[in-house]
Amino acid sequence: EWPSGPFHLLGYSLGGRVAHAAACLLRQQGLPLGRVILVDPDCPLADPAQPAPPVLDADALLVRSWEKPLRRLAMPGLGWEHLCRGGLAVVDLPTTHFGLVAEPHAAALGRLVMAELDGRTEGQACLLAHDPLPPPFLALRHALRAGDAQDLPALLAALPPGGLPAWTMPVLEQALR
Repeated sequence: EWPSGPFHLLGYSLGGRVAHAAACLLRQQGLPLGRVILVDPDCPLADPAQPAPPVLDADALLVRSWEKPLRRLAMPGLGWEHLCRGGLAVVDLPTTHFGLVAEPHAAALGRLVMAELDGRTEGQACLLAHDPLPPPFLALRHALRAGDAQDLPALLAALPPGGLPAWTMPVLEQALR
């Protein structure tokens, strides 16, 4: 006998696309959908060669690494905000894509998922949507979004020692071109 739901779905990386597609199919078939949690997935909207993905008639939680917002500055929900009709709550974890599944961030991710499934985050959309990046990093990200390369040397100098992971430097160099 098949379970009757509600079905909770979580997908990390490419699995985020799979979880989104599965959630769309569950909704289409009229089956009860629980929480949909997307952990740092690339959005299908970012690749114009891909067919248009379905829009989920529900809300979702997007957990993203610091790496993704730097690379997709124009899309605060990495494009998923356009594919979740019920809304998208966003949580940033201060690590890289692969760091999300390594300690200590894997434990933080686990606590966040358990809180979602327990319903403890219900009604805390403002809390979930805040951006916990440190102030110098936020100022740098704001300048990059605005295309304001003029203040970048001063903003980079204001970062604490070791304030940016090594993987950010190629991204910054590309943004300065």
